[in-house]
Amino acid sequence: METMKTSRVTLLLLAVALMLSSCLEDLSIHGNGRLATEDRWVAPFNKVKVTGEYNVFIVPGDEYTVEVTAESNLLGHIVTDRDGDKLKIRTRGINNLHHTIPIEIYITTPHLNQVSLSGPGLIQTENFTTNKFEVFLSGSGLIESNVDTNELEANLSGSGEIRLSGFCKHSDLLISGSGKIQSYGMEQESCHATISGSGDILVNASDWIEARISGSGDLLFINWPEISSNISGSGKVINDN
Repeated sequence: METMKTSRVTLLLLAVALMLSSCLEDLSIHGNGRLATEDRWVAPFNKVKVTGEYNVFIVPGDEYTVEVTAESNLLGHIVTDRDGDKLKIRTRGINNLHHTIPIEIYITTPHLNQVSLSGPGLIQTENFTTNKFEVFLSGSGLIESNVDTNELEANLSGSGEIRLSGFCKHSDLLISGSGKIQSYGMEQESCHATISGSGDILVNASDWIEARISGSGDLLFINWPEISSNISGSGKVINDN
C-alpha cells in the first residue's frame, strides 16, 4: 500500500514538472531574424543597471538617449525605464528572449557614476570623467570601463570579468567569485584589494596597495608601490613587472 502511495506521489510530481516545463516554454520568445531599431525616451539618469543578456554601450553626450537594436518581435519585451537616478534595462515580466541576433543598446548621457550588470551580458563605457565611479558585476558577463575619477569601486561576485582603464586616485577592488578584475590599464595611486574567492585582481598602482586575501585567488601588480598584505587563504601577492 505504501509503495502504491509513493508511486502516485512520484507520478503527480512528474506531471507537475511537465506542466511547469510547458509553461516556461510558452514564456520563451524566439527572435524572428528581422532586425529593427527603436529610440526610447528617458528622463535624466547617472547610473545604469542591466539585467539579462544585453550588449550595452555607453558614451558621453550632451543629451540622454537610448537606442535599442534587436529583432522586431523582441523590442516590446525589452524594458528601459528610470528608477530614481538609475536607468534600468531588463526583460519584461518573466519572458525568456531567444535572440538569433545580439541585442544591442546604445546610450548617451552627460554624467555616469555607476554601472551594474547581472547576467551574461556586456557593458562598455568610454571616456567618462567623474568624482566617483562604481562598477558591480554578478554573473558571467563582462564590464569594460574607461574612466577618469578620484575614487573607483569595483565589486565582482561571479565568474565574469571587469576590465578597467583610465586614471583614479584611489580604488577599492573586491572579488568574491571566480572571475577577474583586470585593472592594469587603470593608473591608480593607491588601492585596497580584497579577494575572498578564487578569482584574481590585477592592479597598476604607483603609491601603495593594501591586499586582503582569504581565498585562493591572487593579487598581481605592476609598477612599484608599497605593499601591505593580510593573507589567510592560499592566494598570493605576485610582482608581475
